[in-house]
Amino acid sequence: MVVTNMFLTEQRHRYDEKQLNRCISLLMRNRVCDGSSATIDEARFQAEALKDMLGKKCGYTLGHSERVAHYCSLAGKNMNLTGREIKILAMSAQLHDFGKIVIPDSILKKPSSLTRKEMKLIRTHPQIGAALMEISGCFSDLLPGVLYHHEQYKGGMGYPNVFGGDEIPLYARIIAVADSYDAMTTDRPYQKGVPKETALERLAFGSGSQFDPKIAASFVNAIGTVSKSVWHFPDLRQEPLLPA
Repeated sequence: MVVTNMFLTEQRHRYDEKQLNRCISLLMRNRVCDGSSATIDEARFQAEALKDMLGKKCGYTLGHSERVAHYCSLAGKNMNLTGREIKILAMSAQLHDFGKIVIPDSILKKPSSLTRKEMKLIRTHPQIGAALMEISGCFSDLLPGVLYHHEQYKGGMGYPNVFGGDEIPLYARIIAVADSYDAMTTDRPYQKGVPKETALERLAFGSGSQFDPKIAASFVNAIGTVSKSVWHFPDLRQEPLLPA
């Protein structure tokens, strides 16, 4: 998969250019592989540097990403993924929101609802994150989860490519569920978190429409339980549960 870095050139005026330049400089300076022979250890080396940058930019986003990685690991084990697959999944989850590092603070940390224009910009974070990560040459296995974690299973409403079903890479489908769960259960300036049980029921409601039903079921089984009757109505929610 190729994510064109023209995105970084054509769109850079819309972002925090100072932060963008720092990211590019770090990724070029710490480049340790050519992409064809990247190991998990090499990817982890780079990932730690990116996580450190993300933490300095926004502590909430880093904490959210770490929790999503934890939930993904639990779901991956419940789905009988291999140890290597779970490591790649967890690293993908840790960096799934990395593109937000170049979103201006006035938008990323805004205490009220975003305008349509601001939402359109923040929804480019999967593309900008993948484009930045591609520079290092070490993250080829992680890019699908980062780029496609906001696609929706039924298709037609997600972004950036409006994929659906199994067109969406497996890691991205898992991250989508975990991402939504953490967003629903944690407090934000503009939204108070809901109880775990409520969040799990909402995931069940979104099963088959927003989320891969098998992955949603595995996630719920890994985290908790939901009444079987909830799973009979996959299309009740019209608004997506996914965070921006």
